[in-house]
Amino acid sequence: MGVVVDYFAATEAEFAALGLDGSPYQQDLLVVHRKGWLDGLPSLAAELTGRDRSEFGREIPLSPQDEDYEGPLLLGVPAGARLALAEVPDERLAEYADDELLDEFETRWVAAIRDLARHAQATGRELYCYSIW
Repeated sequence: MGVVVDYFAATEAEFAALGLDGSPYQQDLLVVHRKGWLDGLPSLAAELTGRDRSEFGREIPLSPQDEDYEGPLLLGVPAGARLALAEVPDERLAEYADDELLDEFETRWVAAIRDLARHAQATGRELYCYSIW
């Protein structure tokens, strides 16, 4: 199966309703899906803005961190990364895609993440990561 990573926007109440084993697909939440792992949205924000990765903090673990836990990995995306991603203009996305030699699928995925961040920003939601393997 591999690794599946879903980024989604939710209010605190929507997130709480998911529970620790819940998928964002259980509710009508905006989700951006990806197979395969990445360094995370703080790293993407740094790459897109040219700022240092350390400015965006680390994703916040929200699922149990003990060895016996076999459920999905749930992470909160730092607000600074969400804000930086939301502010990336189309021109910068195009430059990034050219610089990184992204294919059409990857380019659409980066744009979808930026749009998810914009949606979260406009609706008072946070960004989260749900990952299963």
